[in-house]
Amino acid sequence: MLSNFPIEVFDAPAGVTPRWPTFGIMLGTRPASRQGTANPVKGPLSFGLALLRTMMGFYDQLHIDEDGAIDRTIFIDTGTIRTTQFDLSDTDRDLLYRNGRRAAEQFLDGSGDRPGWDFEAYKAEHRS
Repeated sequence: MLSNFPIEVFDAPAGVTPRWPTFGIMLGTRPASRQGTANPVKGPLSFGLALLRTMMGFYDQLHIDEDGAIDRTIFIDTGTIRTTQFDLSDTDRDLLYRNGRRAAEQFLDGSGDRPGWDFEAYKAEHRS
């Protein structure tokens, strides 16, 4: 209930070879580059929001750390845009679109030292 990232809910049952991959899309950076997010507190309401954001981030991180979840997750850099910021300007919306497209292409095709997505390799490593 607290996590926005229960990717395993969509997986094939344990012991069953999946017929297709389950991908996750996470708004934020890969865990290796996460420094933690400061949740400023200026009163009771901001304290409650900071507490909720911290709890959600913690449970999301638990799901990301599960075996194989990070290997099938596309991380979209949101810059300074928070996941609870819904009133986006056209510029912010375009930034998220471009970053999302670039992240998906790099995930599927590979980039730099990261190879592209390989479902057979994923199954051999995580589902055997």
